[in-house]
Amino acid sequence: MFFTGSLLQFKAAHLEWHEKTEWVQETAQVHELGKHRADVLKDRIDQLRAEVDRLRNELAGKPLVCSPPNPTQTHSLPARVGGEDLHACQTHG
Repeated sequence: MFFTGSLLQFKAAHLEWHEKTEWVQETAQVHELGKHRADVLKDRIDQLRAEVDRLRNELAGKPLVCSPPNPTQTHSLPARVGGEDLHACQTHG
C-alpha cells in the first residue's frame, strides 16, 4: 500500500511539472532540441541573468530619469540600478 501511495504522489508531481513546463517544449529553439526541460530552463535563466548584469553595467555609467508613478508629481524618482524598478526609467546622456 505504501508503494502505491508514493507512486501516485510521484506521478502527480511529474504531471504537474509537465503541465507547468509545457511552454518550454512549445518554444524550444533549434539548439535546445534534445535537452531536458530543466536544462533548457537553467540555460535560459543563466542567459537572462547575464543580460541583466550587462544592462545594469551599461546603465551604471549613464544618468537615469524615471517617470513618477503619479502624473501629478513632477520630480524624478531615484533609480535603483543595482536592484529593481527600472521599468519607468530611461537613460539620458
